[in-house]
Amino acid sequence: MEAGEKEMREIFEETTRRNVNSVVEHSNKTRELARDLEERIVRLEKIINSQNQIIETLRTQLAAIQTIVFRGGTV
Repeated sequence: MEAGEKEMREIFEETTRRNVNSVVEHSNKTRELARDLEERIVRLEKIINSQNQIIETLRTQLAAIQTIVFRGGTV
């Protein structure tokens, strides 16, 4: 009976060890993915801000052109 208990204990320890290693690996991968996504979000926010500035510039230019066109004048 003792040999069986020892064998069961070794199997249990090995299974526990593998489970813990899997959890650690999963946690590390998840942390890495979260950092990558955070960097992407920061880059996308910068792109959005840049595009918003371009849109605002174009709106200002369009307003000037519309003013000229609607008053019937030429450039």
